[in-house]
Amino acid sequence: MDYQQPHFYKFNSDSISLSNLAIQYSKDSCDEYKTLLDLGCGCGVVGIEVANQLNTIEYLSLVEVQQDYQDSIQFNLQNLLIREVENKTSYKSFSQIGEQLDETFDLIVCNPPYFTPGKGRKSSNVQRQICRTFEMDSPQILMKLILNSLSEKGKAFILMPKAEIQWQQIKDEYHNNIQKLSEESDIEIYLVFHPNSN
Repeated sequence: MDYQQPHFYKFNSDSISLSNLAIQYSKDSCDEYKTLLDLGCGCGVVGIEVANQLNTIEYLSLVEVQQDYQDSIQFNLQNLLIREVENKTSYKSFSQIGEQLDETFDLIVCNPPYFTPGKGRKSSNVQRQICRTFEMDSPQILMKLILNSLSEKGKAFILMPKAEIQWQQIKDEYHNNIQKLSEESDIEIYLVFHPNSN
């Protein structure tokens, strides 16, 4: 994959696993997904891969807190988004967005920071630290945003680390709205349902 990425952070196999699982699950579903949101998009790899593979996607919204990703995102949208898909990029934290975006989405993908402050290895590079750690937000803020941003039949796919206590609290609190789809060494991929879909 020839995605342009900033020097301080490169996506890894977690992002590819997330996009592949979201694509496979969505293709196997009888629902028609038209709108896609990539929260904490980094260079845009997950959202772009899903939009390229799902022919029903008409609109892609990318949200990233760090404007340092702007050149990479623009390059990747212009050169690697192979379908005509309307798209928009916003540079905001999850808490700056508020509890809900201006619209709802049929699909949401999210490879968030895995750690809360004080956990995990601290990076000397501030930009890299923001990629890895919830410096200004929390898993709780993110989960509320996801649930409030799903359309009625919407689905979200989110990576969660196994060992982080705050993520375990999310899994416990929202157990009626989430389902584990995949498990790898340090991470799990969860499907998140709209609160009214049960």
